[in-house]
Amino acid sequence: MIKRCKYIFLTILIISLFVPSMAYEDPGFDQDASKGTNNRGQAGYLFLLRPTNARQMALQESDKSGCNSAMMMFDNVAEIIELDGLSLAYTRQQLYDSLLMMNNFAITNKLSKRFAIGVTIRQMNSEEMKVTTLNDPDGESGLTYTYQDLAIGAGFAYRPTTRFSIGAKLKLISESIHTAQSTSFGFDVSTLYRLDFLNSKLSAGLENYGPESDFSGSGLWNLTDLTPENQDVEDTTDVNRKTQLLVDEFPLPTKIHVGFSSEIIGEKGFNVKDSVGRLSATLLKTNDQFESFSFGFEYKYQGLNRLELVGRAGAKYHQESDYNTGMGIGFGLNYEMQNDSNLNISYAYSPHEDLDSSHLMTIGFLF
Repeated sequence: MIKRCKYIFLTILIISLFVPSMAYEDPGFDQDASKGTNNRGQAGYLFLLRPTNARQMALQESDKSGCNSAMMMFDNVAEIIELDGLSLAYTRQQLYDSLLMMNNFAITNKLSKRFAIGVTIRQMNSEEMKVTTLNDPDGESGLTYTYQDLAIGAGFAYRPTTRFSIGAKLKLISESIHTAQSTSFGFDVSTLYRLDFLNSKLSAGLENYGPESDFSGSGLWNLTDLTPENQDVEDTTDVNRKTQLLVDEFPLPTKIHVGFSSEIIGEKGFNVKDSVGRLSATLLKTNDQFESFSFGFEYKYQGLNRLELVGRAGAKYHQESDYNTGMGIGFGLNYEMQNDSNLNISYAYSPHEDLDSSHLMTIGFLF
């Protein structure tokens, strides 16, 4: 009991040390509590906040445990210790009428009963767009470019006791927009505690914690005519000067989550034949939005030979007023192949009021 309390206290301490960094404020903005946070638009690398797999989109990030897939490398690194052997998972998603394409890949390997490692690759790119400059704002030059985000991470999970595990991940992040580039790095830290009551799980995590970054590159340089506009006589001796645009530093989209999930339908809950139902709730907070609350339910039917059918639904509340991604639904299947191998496929749908609806599919293997 003393050891369990020690690990719980350590988890709370680690997360609380990073909470002050979430209070980042730009002195150029006025705080108005009635309108939410004043940090909107202050963080960069926002692709890191998008759901990485169909299960999380369907549940609206309400359950940071129980995924049974290598995709937990993105959501809760401490959970990968639950995966036996080698696990692979991949997600591909088109966004905003195919303007952006996102790919997420994860691989994990359990080295022992207490230790597991994993690697993630997250990439997002755009279709070709016109190059616009200060001198050519309409992009009439005919030149094009593509926008690209990339994050490569490596991490581990350690299980010191039967009920408690902790994980951490380091990731290198880059973003390129034509001839301007930005690079940074960030840390993820997460924990998972298993209770004996209804197979419940407590999870907590900190994502995308790292230093501020800025843009650099030839795209920030321009030739500028420094001749005063009100000068009557043309100065033919004056030449355009090479000037650099000044850019502000921006923080990573740091996020904290604290969640709870419980198996209300199952052996220890309401006993329904061949059925398992899991209820989940999570508090989410990022440094450029105020907190939101997610709730979800996942149902599994296990009455078929080697095949498990899954249905999911989730909702998110108390968001910024103009964020309209408040619900999701999805389904999946887990198929047990020969030689203790498993195949899992999941699909999720999330409607939007202003933009095209999101569709996401994830495929995973466990060897």
